[in-house]
Amino acid sequence: MAIKNFSQYLVEEDKEVYFTFGRMNPPTTGHGKVMDNLQKKSGKYDYKVYMSQKTGAKDPLSYKDKVKHIRKMYPKHARSVIMDPKVKNVFDVASQLYDQGYTKICMVVGQDRLREFTVLLEKYNGKKARHGFYNFQSIKVVSAGQRDPDAEGVEGMSASKQRAFAKDNDYQSFTQGVPRGYSDKDTRKLFNDVRKGMGLKEELHFKNHIALPVVSETREQYIQGELYAVGDEVIIKESDELVKVAVLGTNYVIVERTDGTRLRKWLDAVELVERQDSDIKDRKGTQPARYHKGLEKSTKVKRDAHFKKHGKKDDDDESAYKPAPGDKTAKTKPSKYTKAFKDMYDEDCWDGYKQVGMKKKGNKTVPDCVPVSEYGGPKISRADYLKKGREYHSVKEDVSQKQLSDLEKFADRLLAKFKVDIEFTRHFADRMNDDRNKPAITVAELQRVFKKIAKNKAKNIRQNPDSEAVIKDLQMDLNLPVVIKYDRNKDEFEVVNKTIMRKKNFKSSSKTITTEGRMLGKLKSLTINKKEYQHALKTLKDLIARKKKENGGKLRHGTQYYAQKIAKTYSGMDDRALHSLLGEDAVATAQDKISREKEADKKKHDRILDRARLARARTKNRETK
Repeated sequence: MAIKNFSQYLVEEDKEVYFTFGRMNPPTTGHGKVMDNLQKKSGKYDYKVYMSQKTGAKDPLSYKDKVKHIRKMYPKHARSVIMDPKVKNVFDVASQLYDQGYTKICMVVGQDRLREFTVLLEKYNGKKARHGFYNFQSIKVVSAGQRDPDAEGVEGMSASKQRAFAKDNDYQSFTQGVPRGYSDKDTRKLFNDVRKGMGLKEELHFKNHIALPVVSETREQYIQGELYAVGDEVIIKESDELVKVAVLGTNYVIVERTDGTRLRKWLDAVELVERQDSDIKDRKGTQPARYHKGLEKSTKVKRDAHFKKHGKKDDDDESAYKPAPGDKTAKTKPSKYTKAFKDMYDEDCWDGYKQVGMKKKGNKTVPDCVPVSEYGGPKISRADYLKKGREYHSVKEDVSQKQLSDLEKFADRLLAKFKVDIEFTRHFADRMNDDRNKPAITVAELQRVFKKIAKNKAKNIRQNPDSEAVIKDLQMDLNLPVVIKYDRNKDEFEVVNKTIMRKKNFKSSSKTITTEGRMLGKLKSLTINKKEYQHALKTLKDLIARKKKENGGKLRHGTQYYAQKIAKTYSGMDDRALHSLLGEDAVATAQDKISREKEADKKKHDRILDRARLARARTKNRETK
């Protein structure tokens, strides 16, 4: 009988651990309930509490401060609150627990995140990945309780409310979110730590909250997270410059320019370039988030299909006014056109018409006005009714949606042979009719833009698949920020025109595509950006002089090389045009380079001859011995 080895006598002990992972920024009484629930569920097994290390506008406390406060708030859970800079997400947690010898894990999360974490944790079980490795016998994800609609996390959690109280200096309300045993001194410290993380000054004199009337709708939208998000493209109204939101402040945003510099702007000093809905952004065309807010994904898909089908119909086509899926439940507001009409006429409908409700017209919500004849007044035909409506809309819009639709068809026909499809966002129409465009942008100008693109065989577009760019017409000072999507199955380029503006020297971090040929674009660029080129030329000359001094009066590279380096630091600058400005200096440098190359060739040739002579001498010596 074979003797059993030692390992055969060992029975591996099942080690199970319960844990949770959350923001807890700042920690509240709700998080205390979560930890109590976690301890209760774990029973005889270990339990651990992990927190994210993310910081920002919605995460004002640092990781270290969070751990410090929550351990002090709930001393009975202090030993289970883990502080480890290496643990940044739930995968790091799982890998660490596996390394500690646990064979089974159970994660406690909010009811709404059960499936998400179950799928994620099981997906990588037993698989090596960037986060590390874990291989558990059992993975469970259980609910910590139903979410409170008015709270941020599970029932009782209200970190978002605590942040709002701290921002408003409402210390009395803030104290309701901390446990009774937490001292006033520690509560004040937490209160000011939150304010400090939000960029607010420390408060020494605390005041009770006073409910004030809404001062700014923009401010209210921003606070609710409906206005801007980090990464959004916005236009600075004063300069028409396209920038990106880098930081969300309390009542301001910090935007990043093309050259990496940042500016602080008030909320109403910038204008959002239409944001796409995250659920359906991959569908063809544009899917503005504001037209799909509060809807299920399936409804969003149907709604998008409805807009594509009916949005391009003529105004006299009654089917164009058919309600879209989600209209009854969508969180919509009256459009700016509706508001403008009411401001102009102090009523909802024009003479001879009566409002019977609201309706969708394309992408707008407008008063549903019907002839008074239906209520005993004079009879007006449907055609006249629709014509009246068109007359109203022409008051505020020089270019109608119908004209843009026709323009889109024109551009598609023109560029079809180059497999380019043109799309316009709804924001594009608004921005085209903006009063800041002086003179106003016309359809004829845009037709010329697309003709120029066609003349160039759409080369610049086809050379930039799956990218963001700005189409520039230097002759007309037109700037069209676009998204170029390449469909590999159809071999088609979809160009989504996000917005438009007439602006000289328009700057953007995106790639520039000029409608003119390279030479015309170069000449125009030199003329329009004269000051920039003069500054760049001075920088280039200084660089060349410094490099010559460092290398004994000679350059290691040609002047064209240095011109390329300098041009890259400026937006849309042509390196060849910059190099041409060197004039005689460039010629002299080129001649110097040729001379240096000839000298180097001569030295190389001499070395080869020397080696050959030495080889012959060695061979002759061996023969004479």
